[in-house]
Amino acid sequence: MKGAWSLGVVLDPGEVERLLALGRQVLEKNRVINLTGGRDLPTLVTEHILDSLTLIPFIRERGKTESGDHPLLVDVGSGGGFPALPLAIVRADLTVLCIESVSKKARALEQLAAALDLKGVTVANDRAERMAHNSAWREKADWATARGVGALATVCELALPFLCLGGKLLAQKGPDVVNEIEDVCSTVGQLGGVARQVLTVGPDRPGGKHTVVIVEKVESTPSEFPRRPGLPAKRPLRDPRP
Repeated sequence: MKGAWSLGVVLDPGEVERLLALGRQVLEKNRVINLTGGRDLPTLVTEHILDSLTLIPFIRERGKTESGDHPLLVDVGSGGGFPALPLAIVRADLTVLCIESVSKKARALEQLAAALDLKGVTVANDRAERMAHNSAWREKADWATARGVGALATVCELALPFLCLGGKLLAQKGPDVVNEIEDVCSTVGQLGGVARQVLTVGPDRPGGKHTVVIVEKVESTPSEFPRRPGLPAKRPLRDPRP
């Protein structure tokens, strides 16, 4: 998997084989349930696995964390398991919580994690809006990820409540994210966050490079967030100033 080198990610042969095994199994499950848009292994590797691995350089080693000896990563809206499962393969020290509200996809994620012996992966068939109010997970995560979940303001409301102070949201977005940044910078403070960086990552693509928006948790998220299921997507937070 030569593309990983260009991302600054060094893989050993065992990791390469497990990532390819993940790709093959996702393709097999795609025959009965639409997990991803990839329909062949080269496309799946480029568009999903390598795209997931662009986050590896941002997930640094940490000491003892809020979640215990193993740092916790929460993936909101896991879908076909990207970026959560590739990250779990390459960073075996992580505890990974995949949140997926669609039952068929959640079951598929459980089966994929079991087949790849990813013991650190937990799959929750629930809404992030509910999970984030569970004290077992609220403000416990060191990192949160989200890929293709929705508007950046929606992603921030769903993900930031999971983060401990100093934790970071790594939101994967397309090249047009610049149009969302100004609004988010003025609203993310309501959630206890600060937008730190917007970085282009990965190879050139026909529509432009993908981006990673990094939001750091600097204050506790008020208890009213996230709002009830569906509301963060229907009515994204806006600038509270008149």
